[in-house]
Amino acid sequence: EPPNKEPKAETEPPNVTEPEPTKNPAPFDIEHWIAYAKSYAESKGLVLSDTAVDCWDNPIRAGAHCIYLERDIQSRLNRYAKDEDITDVWIWAEQTSDGNYSLYIGYA
Repeated sequence: EPPNKEPKAETEPPNVTEPEPTKNPAPFDIEHWIAYAKSYAESKGLVLSDTAVDCWDNPIRAGAHCIYLERDIQSRLNRYAKDEDITDVWIWAEQTSDGNYSLYIGYA
């Protein structure tokens, strides 16, 4: 029971949690979200058409920090699916200057 052991024990818990912040999160995969949005659109009866690019609402901001991306995509596509005038959609993304993305859902 030398006194040196006790201070070490006190410093161990911070060492246990230290690796956690240094873990690199998986890189943000915008292609995954584009594929998800396309699949969800089809599940709602919308037709994917790469000609549906002339009209869109504000793009959905997408990046690793976006925790509501799935909800935002579903909400937008649910609204389009309920609109009798919208039958076709196309989903694409453009990278923004800050390294995130603008996810566009065009409709026709």
